[in-house]
Amino acid sequence: MTLKTEIIADLPVFFNSDEFGNSAVWTPKGGVAQTAFVIILDDTVLHGDEDQEKDVIQESIVVRGATSDLSGVKARDSLLITSLIGSVNYEVINDAYPDEEKSGESIIDLRRSIRNRTKI
Repeated sequence: MTLKTEIIADLPVFFNSDEFGNSAVWTPKGGVAQTAFVIILDDTVLHGDEDQEKDVIQESIVVRGATSDLSGVKARDSLLITSLIGSVNYEVINDAYPDEEKSGESIIDLRRSIRNRTKI
């Protein structure tokens, strides 16, 4: 067994909501919610757009998931991600990046509006 096949065999451990993952419900644009799957949320904000008052109104993040789960996810779809702190709805910015390495893992970029977020 090669290292690559061992890593692929270990992916279910990471994409498990009882371990590292978060539950995500995918809704295609104009469609109905699909079966939930598990993703790993990298909640580091990649980019924040500001309004005239310099308040952040939108943020972008990255999520990783099993290629088989993310293969149908397209730009303008939505993902409702549930974590320990609650559920947040995100818009998909782009189609899932191709799994050129055949690693079994794909990446998508998401954004959410936070204009109505309560300031602390």
